[in-house]
Amino acid sequence: MDGCPDRKEFRSSRETGNFGETAAARFLYDRGYRILQRNYHCPAGEVDIIAEDHGTICFVEVKTRSQDFLRAPEDAVDAEKQRRMRATARHYLSRYRDVGSVRFDIVSVVLASTDTIELIELRTDVFPWEP
Repeated sequence: MDGCPDRKEFRSSRETGNFGETAAARFLYDRGYRILQRNYHCPAGEVDIIAEDHGTICFVEVKTRSQDFLRAPEDAVDAEKQRRMRATARHYLSRYRDVGSVRFDIVSVVLASTDTIELIELRTDVFPWEP
């Protein structure tokens, strides 16, 4: 597993997102999650991280924002994003896993004005699984 990213100047929102996703994957890994996939794409959508936490398959959305951004990162996971994440989870599970329990988590990565990580926060089971 790569180390947590260090200070960096960002040139695009894609680079900022990639930085946050790498930090989130390391954060989860350090807490005992097994990272199964990153940036899983299918016709239904995309999930940033798929991980296993004590037998539960976790579909993780990573939201990276600057410290002065007015909206909380997790507020961007609206009903439409939830629908797409569920559809993507169904796609993944139908192809790769026999699974008992599933949950949807959000990792919020807040960057300081100097492009260093101010805060990483995990919210688990943020919306229900509807198989």
